[in-house]
Amino acid sequence: MEQLALPGLTPSDAARFEDFWPGPNENVLAAIKRLAEGESEPVAFVHGPEASGKTHLLKAAWRRAREQGRRAGYLPLDEAAMLDPQLVEGWGELDVVALDAVEKIAAFGLWERALFRIAEELRERGATLLVAGRAPPDALGLELPDLASRLAWGPVYALQPLDDAQLGELAIHLARARGLDLPQNAADWLVKRLTRDTRSVARAIERLDHAALAAQRRLTVPFLRDVLTANSIL
Repeated sequence: MEQLALPGLTPSDAARFEDFWPGPNENVLAAIKRLAEGESEPVAFVHGPEASGKTHLLKAAWRRAREQGRRAGYLPLDEAAMLDPQLVEGWGELDVVALDAVEKIAAFGLWERALFRIAEELRERGATLLVAGRAPPDALGLELPDLASRLAWGPVYALQPLDDAQLGELAIHLARARGLDLPQNAADWLVKRLTRDTRSVARAIERLDHAALAAQRRLTVPFLRDVLTANSIL
């Protein structure tokens, strides 16, 4: 069977484990790596608030599985909930299935039953199911009790938010990866003025990269203030 994902996602542009900044979530990162490589639990559930890293981990797992020649599928359910569940017909035959934003199909009976069938087929074959949601399985509002039960059969991991110091470290790391020097005082200033999540930090560093290249400026606090204010980030 062809390895599956929604159009536009390929191994070359999918997220990588190496780019995930774990902070207090080292154990979750290690567990998802093992799962993607077939060395751990056959099912795992990851939950956390928006922009906590769930999607990054699922896409990285999908990428790692494919790089190892495993048949894999990744599906963001926030994009698929209004589509026909036949979209995932046959996914129970894959080696790794990663289902993101599972809360989006709560109360959609056809989708709940389709995911239950996939979970059962994967379990019977000893394949891997990785699911992410905003809350633990029993708090998703699923109407099919058996689906909530299946999603909680394996370990359930709660992603912990990064504190300000860890977000500052992430900002410096992302800047360095782009060939930029972000001083500690500028990183501290930046984090205190952004929404406290990794997505906001990454978006800010991307904007700063483009602006610094165009202006040939160093990443000082005044420069950060000018750029991020102009881009409506602050």
